[in-house]
Amino acid sequence: MTRFEDAVSRDLAAAPPPPPVEHFRHRARRRRLRVWTIGLVALAAIGALSLVVLRSTRHEPTVSVSPTVHTTDKPTAAPTTTRPTGVTFPLSTAPTVNRSAPEPTHFFASIGAGSERVALVDTATGTHGPFLTSASQALVRFSSDLRTIYDPVANAGCGHTWTAINVATGASKPAFQDLNHPADVVESPDRKKVAYLQATGTNGCLQPRLVVRDATTGRERHWIQPTNPNGRGETITQLEWSPDSSHLSYELNAGRTTTAWVLDINRGTTLTDGVQLRSPDAACTLWVPRFQPGTNLIVSAENCIGRSAQLVSYNATTGAINKTVPVASGAVFGIIDLAIDPSGRHLIYILSYEANQPSEVYTLRNGTPVRLLNDAYQVAW
Repeated sequence: MTRFEDAVSRDLAAAPPPPPVEHFRHRARRRRLRVWTIGLVALAAIGALSLVVLRSTRHEPTVSVSPTVHTTDKPTAAPTTTRPTGVTFPLSTAPTVNRSAPEPTHFFASIGAGSERVALVDTATGTHGPFLTSASQALVRFSSDLRTIYDPVANAGCGHTWTAINVATGASKPAFQDLNHPADVVESPDRKKVAYLQATGTNGCLQPRLVVRDATTGRERHWIQPTNPNGRGETITQLEWSPDSSHLSYELNAGRTTTAWVLDINRGTTLTDGVQLRSPDAACTLWVPRFQPGTNLIVSAENCIGRSAQLVSYNATTGAINKTVPVASGAVFGIIDLAIDPSGRHLIYILSYEANQPSEVYTLRNGTPVRLLNDAYQVAW
């Protein structure tokens, strides 16, 4: 067991019940630039995040991986590639399988650089079933029970028109038509609220506002972006709900500056009225903040491009750093997506490198990272 895992286990065992805290995935524009410049490979051997069980009402998707997959994309288990040189991977020695909260049997991934399509992937083998969406660089959203994919199928002004795809049947229908083409939209886990990004004023595409709407009453609360000194506006990405539907996490991107935040949806009027998560290394940036179910923690990737990548857990109420665990060092680009399962005990992530290679998805088993899939740019389970 790593020092990180041991320390987290002690902290979480003594932790009080979680306080009231809970994709805007990378915008296609930002990811397009990254895909052109990075090669994504590698084994990030992480000391496994030892996490706390919380009963979840979220269910496994009611679909199974079909033995017949897309004819031009045959499944492959743990594909082998040439790893970049000059990169090191710390290894974990966690000894036992977590049997109290089994690893999810499947996860979703957007596969194929530049023209991603979503498929359901078998966690044990890394094989995937038929593609569920058309090829696109836009990032999809999932319902909290993973039974519906929300696909931004077309651009509309500063936002998109959205389609809801039933994962079990493949049937689709228009979605979020009453939200006036949001740039991003995500339903709360309790299904009582929806958070979305709405264009405002003449600079709306650069400076949208965050809106939370009550699904029953239609009442809304708004948060605007602060004035950006460089005049380019800030972009909200990686919008995510907390498990109890009381908080949101997100990134604010202003040029080369990326900051991560946790916002109480009952407070504030601007997007910087929340709690800012600080990178341990001021020269690095925090990406993809994700709430950890069953705890008051939020986990984010600290990416030091060209040097290292690590996972950092924070107290979601105060923003204080809880623990850190290295992922890789050397010519790394960083972790570009991660997901924590509903039990709070299992994590998958996508690691990319500066070498010209496709990204790879990893899960942790017995504290050891296991490569499941390559050439993927978004994950959910």
